[in-house]
Amino acid sequence: MKRMTMRRLAAPLLGAFALSFALAAPAAADEPGSFGMGADTALGWAAPATDATVDVRQQLRVPGLSIVYQATDWFGLQLIFGAGFVTGIDDGPDENRTSWGLAVRAILGTSLGESARLGFPVGFSILGARTKPDGGDAGSERAYGIEFGIRPEWFVTDHLSFHTQVGVVLSILDEDYAASLGGDNLGVVFDLFGNANLLGNAGFTWWF
Repeated sequence: MKRMTMRRLAAPLLGAFALSFALAAPAAADEPGSFGMGADTALGWAAPATDATVDVRQQLRVPGLSIVYQATDWFGLQLIFGAGFVTGIDDGPDENRTSWGLAVRAILGTSLGESARLGFPVGFSILGARTKPDGGDAGSERAYGIEFGIRPEWFVTDHLSFHTQVGVVLSILDEDYAASLGGDNLGVVFDLFGNANLLGNAGFTWWF
């Protein structure tokens, strides 16, 4: 008899708890002060090596950890950090390579309805790499990019959104990075919408 009473009480209590949580949940990125974490990619990470003849190891195509703060209805700040590793095994490349990327961006956005948003990221990115050939000395390279993009975002729920992006990047390569791409001195790369991958730089954000 006690078990039946507890079960009868549990259902309405759980329902009331769920309802109170839903009512207290923020309206995600549409509401100033929202904070989000997820996966995203900086457009500048792929820009230095958009030529198909360049070894794919010169690029950082993996998504990074994204932290977003929506300051106002139309202005947000984003920090992205990512890393990739290449290690020679058996018949693989005779080198160890570590690539890392950091980006700081402002996302200017506008609502396209209740479940969609169009953002325009503007920011600065750094792409770094450290390569150690088999039996050789380690070397490091840097690329610094300024990026402008278009970033559509779809809100599946108030807390989960998916987004893609493409854009324009101006990258400045240091001497070591330019040399790894066949140059002699500092290099400049202008990338016009060439930084989209198969999934369009897809990512996601979970909003708190």
